[in-house]
Amino acid sequence: MKLWRNASIIWKLNVLIMTISAVVLLLATISFALQYRNEFEKTMALEVEALAEIIGLSSASALLFDDHAAAEQSLSALGAKDHIVGACIYDRNGALFCSFTPKNKRQDIPASPSPVDEHYFDESNLHVFRKITINNDVVGTIYIRHDLQQLHQKRSQYLGIAATIFIVCLVIIALLSFLFQKIISQPILSLIRVVGDITLTKDYTVRVAKQYDDEIGELIDGFNNMIQEVQYRDRHLEKLVEDRTADLQTANECLTQEIREHRLTQLEREKLIADLQAALAEVKTLTGLLPICCSCKKIRDDGGYWQQIETYLQEHSNAQFSHGICPVCAKKLYPDFCNDDE
Repeated sequence: MKLWRNASIIWKLNVLIMTISAVVLLLATISFALQYRNEFEKTMALEVEALAEIIGLSSASALLFDDHAAAEQSLSALGAKDHIVGACIYDRNGALFCSFTPKNKRQDIPASPSPVDEHYFDESNLHVFRKITINNDVVGTIYIRHDLQQLHQKRSQYLGIAATIFIVCLVIIALLSFLFQKIISQPILSLIRVVGDITLTKDYTVRVAKQYDDEIGELIDGFNNMIQEVQYRDRHLEKLVEDRTADLQTANECLTQEIREHRLTQLEREKLIADLQAALAEVKTLTGLLPICCSCKKIRDDGGYWQQIETYLQEHSNAQFSHGICPVCAKKLYPDFCNDDE
């Protein structure tokens, strides 16, 4: 069963067609065989009954005149029939009048006749009982036993012919099923190949060619519509991803720009703080407690050296000095050149 479930659809179709055809052919062969047997048995029975009528007519006068020799002579004519295995004539009282059996076919004869005209078959013989009449007066009964060897021969011949026809028909059906199963299997195999290609390549533009407007055609239409829907969604997702990527890139650029500006602002801020700290440091140096000589007005630096005040200020600030003389000092140093009015 597992092998059947996993088999290809081509193999399944061929097996199904061959199985159905074989069953139909077998049933037809059996039906024809039974019909042929019935027809042959009917023909055989008619022939033997006709033979019994002839022998009965020829032996009627012998029965009427109680002539056993004439009756036996009439029965002896059956010796020309190869398949007659026994015969006898009964008088009107049912007593055996005379009998005939071939030398090589000795068989028992029924002790009494059948009350009516009849024939029947057993496993190996045909039995026929016919009344012998003269002017509608029953004077006796004739019995003939016919073997079925001829029927068996015909049956064997028929079975051989039927087997030959059966095999030839199966071969023809196999060839036809191999050709016509493509009508069903080819579209399905095409669909399977396209599914495999799409799975490997992710190419949703591939479509399956529709060949017929049957159920398989509807299946192919449904598959193509499904792939078209998948393709539409795939394109929509790609566009959505592109838009989101563009938005992220824009946001990333804006964030990078903001970070850059923030860094520049931070650097400028750090530089400004450094400048302010440097300026503050200079201001503190100039405004700190400076040791100055009360006589010559020199200032002592951190190294312990005494410098002129202008020299110290030039080293510790950006101040520049130009020399001049004030009016008080001018009077003091140059009294001759200075007036009191000045």
